[in-house]
Amino acid sequence: GGAGRPASEVGEATRAMYDGGVVHTSDLLARVFAALRLRGPLDRTVLVVVSDHGEAFYEHDQPTHGTALYEEQVRSLLMVRVPGAAARRVAAPVSLLDVAPLLLELLGLPAHGNFQGRGDILDEDYDGAARPLFFTIQGLTREDGLLLDDWKYQVNWDRRERRLSHLGRDPGELLDLAAAEPATARRLDALLLGLLERQLAYY
Repeated sequence: GGAGRPASEVGEATRAMYDGGVVHTSDLLARVFAALRLRGPLDRTVLVVVSDHGEAFYEHDQPTHGTALYEEQVRSLLMVRVPGAAARRVAAPVSLLDVAPLLLELLGLPAHGNFQGRGDILDEDYDGAARPLFFTIQGLTREDGLLLDDWKYQVNWDRRERRLSHLGRDPGELLDLAAAEPATARRLDALLLGLLERQLAYY
């Protein structure tokens, strides 16, 4: 219980518990990898470790996740181990929608026509430029957003709020540029609505 305690103190305690969970999960994954190595299939197995969201520790006066689409809640973990491939980091942004088409590509199988992700995110020439990335919350609040290069646009449907940020100039998302950049906000709003239509058409 954090009643009566400052948010920063509650956030530090929560972060410590979260870090403990990460260590525990890492230990469990190490046991899985060791078992695969011992039994032999590790060298012919593609391994994917993924999280479905990030976690907030009061960066925007928000705890946990599922409450907003700020970077601390949107950014998630995606690690892929491909047998025989050298270790490297993909700096360009990718989407969790890419996991299924990536796995199919690695297995030499065609992706389903309705997949919205990309299977080329491990290619050397993948850069993610001009690619809109969609994200959503459909739980504690209803909010949709997209990232296009350094521009990030969010719509909270419950509060009827729209927010525009530029992550290159403002990585902490402290400034709302929707009023100062109306043309960009309108362009990203139309793009977001188009992505939502594709989501509905998929289902």
